[in-house]
Amino acid sequence: MKIVYEFMSTDLSKLLRNSQSQAAQDQLQVSQLLATPLLLRVLRDISAGLAHLHAHGVVHRDVKPANVLLRGEQHELVRLCDFGSSRDLQSSLQKMSVAGTLAYMAPEVLDESSSGKPIDVWSFGVLLFECVTGRVCS
Repeated sequence: MKIVYEFMSTDLSKLLRNSQSQAAQDQLQVSQLLATPLLLRVLRDISAGLAHLHAHGVVHRDVKPANVLLRGEQHELVRLCDFGSSRDLQSSLQKMSVAGTLAYMAPEVLDESSSGKPIDVWSFGVLLFECVTGRVCS
């Protein structure tokens, strides 16, 4: 048996860090971290990936910039990765242990209460906030 992986050149967290340093050097406003077409494409593709998972009964549980891989000259290929914390939606509706990255966790995960699709939506919102402002919600 062979497993073949796509080569992805960077991830969203590295792209955001590079954009922040470039913005600081050029003294640009933080809102100019990512070009609007790139930002919209990345957010569209992440949300499409989450919609696909949710439609197949899976909750990702660890949506964050480091788990968004990009490839291409203009980062035209975007993939959501790292499904190690993912769970079947039916089992996630029951009480689950804390999993994921703290800054991106929904309150339900921290309370170890029942959770489902909304925990991915929360994490996606935190990721969106970071992409636009350059800061993680606190």
